[in-house]
Amino acid sequence: MEPGGAFASMAETTPLTLIKEPCEAVSHPRIMRSSRPENPTARAGKHPSPFVPLAIVAAMVVAASWPAGAQAASDQSESLQPAPERVRELVTMVRQDCGSCHGLSLAGGLGPALLPKDLADKPLDSLVATVMQGRPGSAMPGWSRFMNEDEAQWVVRELVRGFPELPVAER
Repeated sequence: MEPGGAFASMAETTPLTLIKEPCEAVSHPRIMRSSRPENPTARAGKHPSPFVPLAIVAAMVVAASWPAGAQAASDQSESLQPAPERVRELVTMVRQDCGSCHGLSLAGGLGPALLPKDLADKPLDSLVATVMQGRPGSAMPGWSRFMNEDEAQWVVRELVRGFPELPVAER
């Protein structure tokens, strides 16, 4: 047990009051714990810590701006479009590499189907995490070595919309 043990936390939270009357067996003043707050603003009905009202105001500001912030983040992720050459690479990767398990038409195989109707009820963040990190204990590998998270978000959005076909030259 650490020095002070259970009494250390009590010493940090309970104010000390010096009592001028002597103890029965000792002639020096004794120190006694008081349950009465020493902060004068606390006795006047105000909260003893100036940080609590500040934290409440900060939480209200965050809560008020949350939907707008979430919408802005959603709009930003929608606007992220890989360069045309990278789009071709990603389409080829999904159609060939992902297609080897999920079926060349992405209708299912060793892995589940990746068609819009099959992904409609799945959270996009969860799908992106699966693309990036894989599924432990399954044959699904993570693809973070081959694409960044923005590209994985693009792949997931395209899968949910209906993934593009391979260019004719690459079939």
